[in-house]
Formats: sequence, C-alpha cells, structure tokens
Amino acid sequence: MWLLYYVKQNIAGEGIIPTAHEKIVVLKGLECNLKLLNRAIDQLSESAEEQNKDKIIVKLKKIVPDDL
Repeated sequence: MWLLYYVKQNIAGEGIIPTAHEKIVVLKGLECNLKLLNRAIDQLSESAEEQNKDKIIVKLKKIVPDDL
C-alpha cells in the first residue's frame, strides 16, 4: 500500500486515469516532441560511443526533467 501511495504522489503531473480495479491506474504521460527526443537520444548515443562521461551527463540532464 505504501508503494501505491508513493507512486501516486510522484506522478501527479502524469494524468492518472482510474480503472475498474482500485489498485490499478493508467498513466496518460507527459507529452513531448518526438523529433526533439529522438535527436537528443541520438546525441546521447554518440556521447556514449565516445565514452565521454561529461557529455553523457549533460545530455541526460537535457532529456530527463529535474523534477523526477
């Protein structure tokens, strides 16, 4: 039960949609521009291939929101 409470508290901006089962919910999710996301992931992949730790961290911070 604690986990369900924790999850609900941490995904408040995700658009929780209830289901027939009280412990199961569906998340609408945040909207994003897929072209921008795919470009950022490609850049992250390039940084990983270069094994450049600093670039990887910068790219990840651009992809993942701070409030997660």
